[in-house]
Amino acid sequence: MPAPQLKLPGGNEAIELSGTPFFPQKRYQCGPAALATALGASGVDVTPDDLVADVYLPGRHGSLQAELIAATRRYQRVATQIEPDLEGLVQELRAGHPPLLLLNLGFSWLPVWHYAVVVGYEPQSSSFILRSGTRKRARMSAAELMRSWAYSDRWAVIVSGLQTPPATATAVQWLTAVAPYESLGKLDDAERGYRAATMRWPDSALAWTALGNIDARRAEWIAAIAAYNRALELGDDIVTLNNRASALGSLQCRRLALGDLDRAAALDVDRRYAAALGDTRTELPPLDHCSADSVDRLAESAP
Repeated sequence: MPAPQLKLPGGNEAIELSGTPFFPQKRYQCGPAALATALGASGVDVTPDDLVADVYLPGRHGSLQAELIAATRRYQRVATQIEPDLEGLVQELRAGHPPLLLLNLGFSWLPVWHYAVVVGYEPQSSSFILRSGTRKRARMSAAELMRSWAYSDRWAVIVSGLQTPPATATAVQWLTAVAPYESLGKLDDAERGYRAATMRWPDSALAWTALGNIDARRAEWIAAIAAYNRALELGDDIVTLNNRASALGSLQCRRLALGDLDRAAALDVDRRYAAALGDTRTELPPLDHCSADSVDRLAESAP
């Protein structure tokens, strides 16, 4: 396979994140070693031994991707899956983020699964430098990396802080990675991640809705409505309208809430959300007691 010709942003200068930690792996334990490397690069003081109980499965002699991703949350970090291309790896390296990859060092019929962390790229030789196994600076040509990486559907994640989305991530990729914090009830952490999304992608309606949902879960209705307002400025969305209606109902603003529900129902042509919209309508207060003060505060909250 010929070496891929990469179209690299920022020129063709070599890049190596030489300060990335290195932990020589113990037998079968490349998962804990690679994750400790990625976490260490993000500022976490951790060793592979600290991670074995969370990510190493003795019966499999290895680790699964889901376990690695979940383990990052113990350290208030986010593992974001990025686009599966070599150019993206190089962009992340230039941003100071070493990607964690799942490779197959064997064959399709006899796989040898292996986690490694990419720490450098040399355009002159079209080769990558990895923290891999017992080697601190393992070299792999771009062609070899592509071949080994393809078996895992080019699975790669960037481990970063809650306020630091990867350089190549999309809003959806970042929000998907942060969302488990909300599901686990870690609302402060989820808020940091969602707020980072609104700063990085201010035109993402989904990011503003996610932030509004955190405020709503805290019963901070004015803040929630402000976030939903911003999302709806960017485009009508049934879920956002439903959620704003619920927040308005909590402020006794029945008339305004019904307006949102009617608008959402008109968008819901296939009635996919009919049950949820009906539940929200049922939960509204029977009368409108939206005070002038509430209306003023709502107006002031509009972006």
